[in-house]
Amino acid sequence: MRNLPLIFALAVAPLCGEGWEEADRDRLISNLEQTRKNYTQALENVSEAQWKFKPAPERWSIAECAEHIAVTEPMLLGMVQKTLAGQPTAEFKGNAGSDAKIANAMTDRSKKFTAPKEVAPTGRFATKAETIAAFNKHRDVTIDLVKTTKLDLRSYGAKGPAGPMDASQWLLLISGHTDRHIAQMKEVMAHPDYPNLGGISNRPPQ
Repeated sequence: MRNLPLIFALAVAPLCGEGWEEADRDRLISNLEQTRKNYTQALENVSEAQWKFKPAPERWSIAECAEHIAVTEPMLLGMVQKTLAGQPTAEFKGNAGSDAKIANAMTDRSKKFTAPKEVAPTGRFATKAETIAAFNKHRDVTIDLVKTTKLDLRSYGAKGPAGPMDASQWLLLISGHTDRHIAQMKEVMAHPDYPNLGGISNRPPQ
C-alpha cells in the first residue's frame, strides 16, 4: 500500500482521450473495484482494539477513517448525478489531461484537508461489519452508474478541488478519496502504540 499514489496515477494515466469511450468505462470500473478491494483488505484483520485506537486525541482512528470513506461516497456520487442531470457542454472537452493530476492530488498525504462537517466521523455505525456494509452498498451504486450510463462523461462537469472537473474525473476522485484514507489507516497501523491482535501496544519496552 506504500505505493498507492503511483499505482493509482498509472491506473488512470491512459484516461486521456477526448471523449467518453468503453475503454474509459472499463478503467473507471477497474479503479472502483480495486479501491473497494483495498478497503476491505485493509480492514480484514483489524481487531476491536485496533479499530478504535487513536494515535492522538485530534487524529482519527481506523474506525473513523473507514466511516468517513463510507459516508463521503454518496456525497461525491451525488455531485456526479447532479452534474449529469444538467446539460452537456463543450467546456470540459479536452480536460482529460488533468486525470493523473487529480489522482495524485487525492492520494498525496503530505497535504492535509479538513473534512466537511457533513462527512466527518461521528460514530454512525455500531460495528466494523456495519461500516463495511454501508461502504459496499454505496460503492455498488457508484459502479452501477458507471456500468449503465450512456452519457459522454467528458461533456458534463462542475468546479471541483482541481478546478473544472468532468464527470469522469469526479468518479476518479471517488476512487482516489478511498485510497487516500486507506493510506491514513496505514499511518495509524504504523504508530508505535498501535495494539497487536491481543490488544497490547507494539511499542517495545523502555
